[in-house]
Amino acid sequence: MRQDVFRQVKKSYYFVNAGVVTYAEAFLPYAPTFSGLDSSGREIAEGWYTFTIAATRPGSQELDTWTFDFYYDTTPPKLEHAEIVGETGQQTLVLHLSDNHYLSAVQLVTSEGKALKTFTFDDPDNLETRQADGRSLYTVEADLEELIAALEQAGDRTDRIRIDAFDYAVNYAELSTVVRDTYPTGITLNASQLQMTRGKVMTLTATLEPETVTKDGITWSSSDPAVAAVDESRRGESHFRWYSRGYGPDGGGGRGRVLHRDGRGNSAQQGIVMDYDEITLNMGTSSQLTASLATGVGDAMVTWTSGDAQVAMVDENGVVFGVSTGRTTVTASVTADGVTYSASCAVSVRPEDYDDFVIDDDGVLKEYTGWRTQIAIRKASRRLTTTSLPCGL
Repeated sequence: MRQDVFRQVKKSYYFVNAGVVTYAEAFLPYAPTFSGLDSSGREIAEGWYTFTIAATRPGSQELDTWTFDFYYDTTPPKLEHAEIVGETGQQTLVLHLSDNHYLSAVQLVTSEGKALKTFTFDDPDNLETRQADGRSLYTVEADLEELIAALEQAGDRTDRIRIDAFDYAVNYAELSTVVRDTYPTGITLNASQLQMTRGKVMTLTATLEPETVTKDGITWSSSDPAVAAVDESRRGESHFRWYSRGYGPDGGGGRGRVLHRDGRGNSAQQGIVMDYDEITLNMGTSSQLTASLATGVGDAMVTWTSGDAQVAMVDENGVVFGVSTGRTTVTASVTADGVTYSASCAVSVRPEDYDDFVIDDDGVLKEYTGWRTQIAIRKASRRLTTTSLPCGL
């Protein structure tokens, strides 16, 4: 994976007067350390590796070696289960956590990271915590009323608590659990009415009052799915697809299909309409685009093309695949009676781990939630907070 070679290294030196030994490594031009990268600078995968130090004595071809195996661990701790036990006024929060090797510490903290209670685990070889699959399981308990009182004193929300967990490989996980249920008192939409072109998708956003509640499930429905269908692809957002009356989602193929054919709502001058004007996806993921044809175009075949297949490819059904970071345009075209109609969608492809970076509207990188130990800060981030990155990065 990686090799460091040093020639004509000075031997260890013993300072008689001070009684100190300066080892040979002190005379190297740089310290050979394990960084999690191979010789090409690429991050290596989690797993077992062998570390070897080899040296020859001056004037001799005899090779001295020192070798040991180690496990490169990049998996953070996990919250398996949380429960509240006991009667009201005497309740205990019980957390069950696991790690693929050993936990070192767990902290219950405010949303800003102020420690309320700390648990440490000094013995990584405790067989009582080890499972047959190699994982270690841990249970910690805390007085619930004391935690809620501490959250109130800190001016923090009292229905959820943050859990910071660390393992001996310096992997970090920011977890959370509900400590008491809270419910919304109201809900508002970002629009009271929509005007849509047939075949287009629009997004409605629901905002709960208050926004920070634990029981935040939202159910979406349409009074007439034959006119406008609604899905629940994201929390608080729904995508309305317009269908002509009497010609619902099953008649023309629906969301997972390529075409909707019906003249009403889609003029013959347009010929073809794409459901989205722009989409964003991560490398290695896909997204479905859908085209609608006007009646005058008939049952002509739709052709899908990508402006740059090295950024995003599209198949014959309008499924777009993110290949590499960048921007391109996907076009759906159809020819009828010698006239070619087309509609386009701008496609942006982001890195595969883009969602691991939490960046606010001001460009502040608030958090990194991924597993990598070597990361490149995204261009969207203009500055960092002091608590942006977990330990070990």
